Amino acid sequence: MRALNYLLFATCVVILGAGCSTSRPATQGTYTALYDFESYYLHPEFRLYHHHADSTTLHYRVKSSELLYARSRGEGGQEARIRIDLQVRNEQGTLSDSLHFNDNDVRESESAGYLYGSHSFKLPKGSWKIVLTFRDLNRGTTQEYFLSAEKSSPFHAQHMLVRKSSQGQPVFSAFVAEGDSVILESNILFGLSGVQKIWISQFKENAKLPPPPFSQNAPEIPSTADLPRSGFDVTGSTYSFVMPAFPVFISADPDAKQGLFLSPSSPFFPEIKGIDQLVGPLRYITSKAEFDEFSKASFSKPLVDNFWIECAGSKDRARDLIRTFYTRVEETNRYFSSYAEGWKTDRGMIHLVFGNPAKIRRTGNEETWIYGEEGNPASLSFVFRKNTSALSDNVFVLQRDPQYRQVWEQMVTAWRQGRVFND
Repeated sequence: MRALNYLLFATCVVILGAGCSTSRPATQGTYTALYDFESYYLHPEFRLYHHHADSTTLHYRVKSSELLYARSRGEGGQEARIRIDLQVRNEQGTLSDSLHFNDNDVRESESAGYLYGSHSFKLPKGSWKIVLTFRDLNRGTTQEYFLSAEKSSPFHAQHMLVRKSSQGQPVFSAFVAEGDSVILESNILFGLSGVQKIWISQFKENAKLPPPPFSQNAPEIPSTADLPRSGFDVTGSTYSFVMPAFPVFISADPDAKQGLFLSPSSPFFPEIKGIDQLVGPLRYITSKAEFDEFSKASFSKPLVDNFWIECAGSKDRARDLIRTFYTRVEETNRYFSSYAEGWKTDRGMIHLVFGNPAKIRRTGNEETWIYGEEGNPASLSFVFRKNTSALSDNVFVLQRDPQYRQVWEQMVTAWRQGRVFND
């Protein structure tokens, strides 16, 4: 795994990652390292916004540090060169349109920020598959991504775009820092249709951790069915609000069956940069008494430090163990976030405790994770099935089995004995 700066005995924890809640979509097939962040050079993030009945805008951002800046062909500075090839295919996979965009970024010096871009293209009503090839032309790096574009319903979340009020840049995930001022933009729903109200439903609590893989209970997936709704007048094509302490569901649909889900998060999501973010994921490998002690402490860092040192046996080994654990937490946030942060989901739980599987097979709405050699009696498999939810299209539920208890307890013991290694 990539090197992370983790200062175990400083005042706060800093884990340096790249991107924000980046999902790496994939088609049917068999994959290795599908959810291994380090296996890919580029981690662009994309957001589709249907701003008109027959056209759509692709917003993207990528960390400048992931691009190669070379001497500019113009006057001075260093230049990054990007090309995005875009294919539009119907649900059967037939090519409907193909186009490409080029972007350049010239800077006088290296920057730790993001390069943002946006391009509009023709896209009529319907359900579409978008194939994106993202290229760093200076480095010669190419990666492919698959997005779903849904324009068959006017109330789908892709008809709305969330921007940060302070910067005006799009938000690329469903997670917004609590207290942040944001702007909700919808040219179709508000600006063109003349809708006078939007409806906001607020949940009473944040998402809970999923049950262990051997449990007979399924995770609690929030529903909007019985939530009270508040209507708010909309003037023009935008609506501003402050992100509350609990998740919200925003819709122009009178029946509230489709809309946009937003959840409060830390300002650094999906990265782990604060003491308060260290405790939650530890629930998977701690006892209830230990976790309660961490949670109730006014300053939990010394307790967390001591926990890892006791697991690893030394400060140096503790740093390695911490690096592995919280790198996985970040990966779960990037790939599996849905109605909850990635580490609170079924796939996030398994990824965090067991690491990257040797093989991932995707068939239909199902993922099978295989640990060990496929076909070997000693190998281990987890099956996740996609769940239809108004809150997210990234909800996969583990098929639980009491037989997982032994291997789960073995992995938890391995963590607590410092015997887990980098993927």
